[in-house]
Amino acid sequence: MKRVFKALSRLLATTPFRVLLVLLLALELFYLAEVMLDDRRRVLENQQRDMVAELAARERARIEYALSSTVYLAQGLVAFTRSVDQPSEAQINRALQTIYEADARIRNIGLAPDNVLAYVYPLEGNRAALGLRYADLPAQWPSVQQAMASRQTVVTGPVKLVQGGRAVISRTPVYLKDGSYWGLISIVIDLDALLQAQDSGSNTDAVRFRILGDAVDGAERAVMLDDGPLAIRAAVQMPLHVGAADWLLLAEPEGGWDRFDQAILIWRLQLYAGAVALSIFLFVILHSRAEAKRLADELRESNRHLAASNDALEYLSRYDPLTNVANRRYFDEVLLRALGQCRRHRLPLAILMVDLDHFKGINDNYGHAVGDDCLIRVASLITQVLQRAEDLVARFGGEEFIVLAQGLNEAQAVALGERIRRVIAGTLIEHDRADLDPLRITASIGLVSAVPDHAMSGEEICRRADEALYAAKKGGRNQVKAYDNIQNEESYT
Repeated sequence: MKRVFKALSRLLATTPFRVLLVLLLALELFYLAEVMLDDRRRVLENQQRDMVAELAARERARIEYALSSTVYLAQGLVAFTRSVDQPSEAQINRALQTIYEADARIRNIGLAPDNVLAYVYPLEGNRAALGLRYADLPAQWPSVQQAMASRQTVVTGPVKLVQGGRAVISRTPVYLKDGSYWGLISIVIDLDALLQAQDSGSNTDAVRFRILGDAVDGAERAVMLDDGPLAIRAAVQMPLHVGAADWLLLAEPEGGWDRFDQAILIWRLQLYAGAVALSIFLFVILHSRAEAKRLADELRESNRHLAASNDALEYLSRYDPLTNVANRRYFDEVLLRALGQCRRHRLPLAILMVDLDHFKGINDNYGHAVGDDCLIRVASLITQVLQRAEDLVARFGGEEFIVLAQGLNEAQAVALGERIRRVIAGTLIEHDRADLDPLRITASIGLVSAVPDHAMSGEEICRRADEALYAAKKGGRNQVKAYDNIQNEESYT
């Protein structure tokens, strides 16, 4: 060992060796610097993308709210049509005027009994449209048929307005109490006014947006809003739900995606200067070792933070943020695995759909905050009832939960459903409304238990549970129905 140290000392005494050692250390430090810079660049880019995604989500919520609030005005005319038997022309015009004046974005509104435009407001500039039969208009008839078939509002467009600007057309079908089709309500909405009214505090000027219309029958999406050139592949993309259609919202920073070249260059120069300084003072071995350790510690800390961030993102992608139970995406993953296991081992797979009864009334009478408390409490109650680690409860949408339990036959699944129903029915939800009693809720449960074969998909077994749930609600709510039982009941009717 002494000979080695002596040989090393001799080498350090030579200029070529010292130069070689300094160069090797400099190269190593330059490499570490590039690793840190690349990591820092990714952090900055992710922060920028998160900012754009947040602003895009706000803009999407604003547009969806603005459009839905305008479209929802048609429900007033639906109620008017159902409740007033053979209204006079004056009554109809007053109703149209009321809806028209309720929202400045409405250009005109019309009623078409039996799909023939009989009333329009304002009449000025629209008189020529009276008497038009939608069935005779190839460009509009498909959307009318879609609204009639879906029994939902259909929004189409954009269309150019004669008086300038663009508009979308909302078509709402009207079905009377006896289920017969009465006709159509059409609202022409100023698209430019709808899209350009931005929240002054939302900082959306920092983001460039493009909104594309629905892709109907594979056709190219129409451009609803275009703030300027935009890289579609790199842009943040979010769906915009408009009635029965899905628009697409694209967003990117106003100046494009910044590569942070200037900041990275400054940091690179700083790191390189430090590396050169460390290389020059290589002979201070203790100092160089301490510096290397510091750099290694920073790298480990960065990796730890990255791993923690990945864990947090993984949790958010799998669990519902309100109730902290699994979301539908994670449920679908678990269901796919459970189907495979049950097929291999010939085990029954039970699916229970739990739907809170009259939940809309809770939101309407007690407020959405109490409604959210109900969902959180129900999710906790179901989780407590499930005693096996492999059982899963997920929020399936709105006030609906779904439970997956392997190895339970129908009788066991019914017993589990009854336990869930009873614990929910026996729970009081406290609230701050002094004028109302504590809230008691109930739930309807539909379930299916089957040994799946290769022909049974996840969609099919969930469909059966949903059909049983429908039977439970139809049968009076606050009860448990099994799919096989309702099939037997139907076979005897």
